[in-house]
Formats: sequence, structure tokens, C-alpha cells
Amino acid sequence: MTNHPSTHAANPTGGPIGPRSRRARPGPESALVDSFVDNLPLKTPPCCQTTIFREPKLTSGFPDVVAVTWHKATAARWSKERRRLRPADARLIHLLASYGPTHEDSIRTWMGRAVVGSFDRLHAAGLLRANKRGTWRATSVREAFAVRRIISFEAKISDWRTALEQASLNLWFASESYVVLPQMPRSAEALRLATLLGVGIWIAGALRPAVSFKARQQAQPVSFASWLFNDWAWHGAV
Repeated sequence: MTNHPSTHAANPTGGPIGPRSRRARPGPESALVDSFVDNLPLKTPPCCQTTIFREPKLTSGFPDVVAVTWHKATAARWSKERRRLRPADARLIHLLASYGPTHEDSIRTWMGRAVVGSFDRLHAAGLLRANKRGTWRATSVREAFAVRRIISFEAKISDWRTALEQASLNLWFASESYVVLPQMPRSAEALRLATLLGVGIWIAGALRPAVSFKARQQAQPVSFASWLFNDWAWHGAV
């Protein structure tokens, strides 16, 4: 496979929508991740770009690596107002994109008074539209969501069971979730657990990483965190 150019966002900062990353901790697992990212043979379609995040901060923790492939033409149509969005705004846009037109009173009940700011920012960015009788609806996902694929990776030197459990947690935002190991476990239990959890396995070989066991795939957007990566990747590119 050919490794297309990507944006490596090891410590993306700046603006309210930028993610925070944990500082790398030297050691065998950090070296494993470095080698894996440098040689990761992901295919990126010509119409897309792949952005790599190292340990981005999420409510669930810090996944080791997240690769986000997104459609450039879709993001090129977004307004500059979108750069002012905040992480909390992703919760509202995901809610409305998932459930359809919703009355404002219901949204305030679920999300609290702070949602007023989200209404204003999302509306200014062209992501929300007011309907009759006090309801709001999100613009189409096709227009608002440029991500085509989010792949998460959790690396471990030896503790494959913990790695699989950690990787399964990342399915709350990822299209696919993998563990990265220096070699395939000898125990058949590893494949049984990976199958049960829907998690795949990459082996970081001497020359280049290779998929040893394919992960289960799910459609995007999965959660509000998927929307965060959607804007983080675009924000880093512009």
C-alpha cells in the first residue's frame, strides 16, 4: 500500500476548537508508536487528506494514535465562522444530526443553559437552522461532516489483553479500532477476544506495519467526538 501525505498533528494548538495532546513519555511503547506512525501504510484517496493525531485528549482518555481521513472539497465550503466553534458545540450538532428537528425547550432541558452559546455559534457557522414552532434542525451531514474514516490505535509491547480492552473503548468515536503489537500473540484467546470486541490487530514489523486481523467497521459520525475530530482535522489544515 502507498502512504499518501498526511498532516502530523503531534501537538495541535491554537483556536477554541483545537485539541489538547498529552506530552509524549519516552519508553519502549513511545518508540513503538513513533515507528508505527512513521511507517503506517494507510491509503488516502486523492480527494481526501489524512491527519494524524498523537494522544489527543478526549473525555475517555488519550488514545495513542488517531488517523482521520477527510474529504477536502466538503471542508472547503465551510465558512470562517466555523473556526469559532467550541468542543461543547459538537454535542449539540451530533444530537440534532442524530434525532432530527428538536424543540428548543427539549434541548435546553437535556443540555442546560450553556447551550445558548452553542445555538449562536452553530447558527452563525451555518450548521443549524430554525424551523417553525421553536424547533431546530442540523444542516445535512453530507454538507457538515467531511470525515470519511477515523481509525484509532492503541500500542502495547506485551499486554495485549489490556490493549484490546482499551481499543474497544475507542469505538465510541472511531470507524475502526486497532491494537498495535510488536508481534502476534501466540494465544488463540487474543483473536477470540479481538473478534468479540470488534477490534483489529496491527503488527509493527521490522520493515513496515501490517494488518494481522481486520477490525469491524462502523459508519460515521459515531458520536460527538467524531465531530470534534472532523473539525480538528480541518482546523489544523487551514
